[in-house]
Amino acid sequence: IYLSGFTEKDQVLMTRVLKYAGATRLTQLVDSVTHVVNAVSRNVDPETTKILKQLGITPFSVSLEWIVESMKRGQKVPEKDYIFPPPETQNKSSEKMFKSPQQADSPQKPEETMAEENLLNLYKQKKPGGEESTTVTQDASSQVDPFFNNIKFDLVGLSEEIEQDLTEWIGEVGGELVFGDYTGVVDYLVTPVQGGKSKHKFKEHLNHFWIEDCLDNGRLVEKEYFHYPVREKIVGAPLKGIVTCVSGYSGKERIYINTLISMLGGNPQEMFAKKINKEKGVVASTHLICPEGEGQKYLAAVKWGLPVVNKDWLLACKKECKWISEQPFLVGDSKAFTKDKPMPAAEEDKIEEYNEEDVDDNDDTVLQQDVDTNQ
Repeated sequence: IYLSGFTEKDQVLMTRVLKYAGATRLTQLVDSVTHVVNAVSRNVDPETTKILKQLGITPFSVSLEWIVESMKRGQKVPEKDYIFPPPETQNKSSEKMFKSPQQADSPQKPEETMAEENLLNLYKQKKPGGEESTTVTQDASSQVDPFFNNIKFDLVGLSEEIEQDLTEWIGEVGGELVFGDYTGVVDYLVTPVQGGKSKHKFKEHLNHFWIEDCLDNGRLVEKEYFHYPVREKIVGAPLKGIVTCVSGYSGKERIYINTLISMLGGNPQEMFAKKINKEKGVVASTHLICPEGEGQKYLAAVKWGLPVVNKDWLLACKKECKWISEQPFLVGDSKAFTKDKPMPAAEEDKIEEYNEEDVDDNDDTVLQQDVDTNQ
């Protein structure tokens, strides 16, 4: 699900609600988005409409009431009853469009509170005879198992918004954040993908995607390659000139891949394009990164004679900090590769994990460069 037109405060609330409803919230419009949920008090965000047209995707566009009704009934309700904006009122103002009878007879409330109030109605009990109880059922967040119980975290180098969200969520599931005067050993140093360093001793260094995946799943999840920060020192821009499109990878893994491409000097692009299109703001793609040889983008890449590689090619480039030959990483029937590039080193790429003995070496892990993860 992609949230469109919501304030930051409402997005935090919506993320929690979606998590406990079993849905995944994506922070970018990508191929894997199945639903765009729109804030009830606004028209469709023009930027959302623009990106949807650029990507050529048509997910369901629904109002917030679709989530409300689905959660009330305990199952997904038909999207056609909650299309946003409603077909019969698309030419009307958004204020008239979404006024309920109660809202029409009462003063307009601030927009930033409307989404929250609608969602809180999910938890109101109905008394026999239809009278509404003022008792609100237990908030979903209080039902979470404390799976971070007795685990200590040190958050370093994160944006203010991400750190604020993680601070709140970690506390809700039993975790503990340490501060400057802490003298013990923390369990996890948590930084952006680009890395970071701490004055505290720590057992393991992860990026914030692992925390977010644990929170999304309501449990401790296994650590994947994209949960670790980049430890290699990136020199220059080894992938300068590359324009990639990622397909078949989703969630935090997709964001990690695009972030790594940027760190290596490449240009991650959501649209897979054969030619430059200045009107749409896209340039011609040079590589498709996908796990399997299937799908429309894969077929187009083979037809256009472009390399189709899996994420291991990117990890090899990261490890050696150079543009590695695509040939060992080609997917499906793809045969195109850059002929003047070296083959990867024979040694397999292994994830190096931090432990207490690594503390003296952690100064080598530094922020490499700013990354625009919205590319």
